[in-house]
Amino acid sequence: TEGIVNGGILIVNADDDYLFNYELKNSSLKYMLAGTSLDSEKEIAVNNCPVMISAKNIVANENGTTFDINARRMDQYAEFRGIKLNVNGLHNVKNALFAMICGFICGAEFEDVRLALEEYKTMPGRGASVNTKKYLIINDAYNASPESMEAAFLNTDIIGRNKRKIAVLGGILELGDYAPMLHEMVGKNCAKYDFDQVFVTGDQSDDFIRGALSINPELGITKCEDTADVRAKLRDYVREGDCILFKASHAFGFEKLAEEFIEEGNL
Repeated sequence: TEGIVNGGILIVNADDDYLFNYELKNSSLKYMLAGTSLDSEKEIAVNNCPVMISAKNIVANENGTTFDINARRMDQYAEFRGIKLNVNGLHNVKNALFAMICGFICGAEFEDVRLALEEYKTMPGRGASVNTKKYLIINDAYNASPESMEAAFLNTDIIGRNKRKIAVLGGILELGDYAPMLHEMVGKNCAKYDFDQVFVTGDQSDDFIRGALSINPELGITKCEDTADVRAKLRDYVREGDCILFKASHAFGFEKLAEEFIEEGNL
C-alpha cells in the first residue's frame, strides 16, 4: 500500500483474514472488498466501504461454475443471479469477483461484465478440463505455486467426483530455502483429498511424500525419476474412466504430457 497515492483505490480479498483485518486498521485508505465469505458480521465491520461484492450459492462441476452476486455500493444494494463461468475451480469465482469490481470502477455496466465473463475461456495449461473418449484430463501444467496446487486439488476433487482420481505432480520451482517446507505442506494438502493414486517427480519429491503420508499413510504414491518416468508409469496405471490432473512448474514440460494423454484418450 506504500505506493498508493491520494485518492488511490485498494481492492481487498475479504476471504483473507489478514488482509481484511489490515484494511480495518487503515481506514485512511479507500478500499473495496470482494470475496465469497462476506457475512453480515463482516459487512457491519466495514460499513464505510464504498463498494462490496460477494458470491453466494456457488455450484461447480465439470461443465463450469455458476453463482449469484450480492453487491453494495454505498447505501444501494443489488442482486445478480445465475452468473456462469465456463471455467472450473472455485478460485476462479474469486478471480471473477475482482474482474467485476474493476469493471464497475471503470464504469462498465453489469450486463457487459456478465457477458465478458461468460465468454471467457481458459487458456491451455491453466486448469482447462478436457473430456476425451477414455479420460477426463485437467491440464493445469503451465505453472505452479503452493496456493495453486491446493486449488487444483480441490478442483479435481469436485469435477472428478465418481471417477478414479489421479494426481500427476511435478515440483514447484524458485522457492529457495522454503522449498522443502512448502513441498511438505503441499503433500499434506494433497493427502486431504480423495486421490486414488499420486505420481510425483522433482527434487523435493521426498518432502512431498513425507508430508502426504503424515496425513494419510494409506495414500498411493509413486515416486518417478523424471517426466519420462512419469509418462511410463502413468501409462501402466491409467484405465478408461479416470480423471487425471497434471500440475507442475513449467520447466517439467507436463503440458506436453497432458496433450499426449488427451490424444491417446481420443483414440
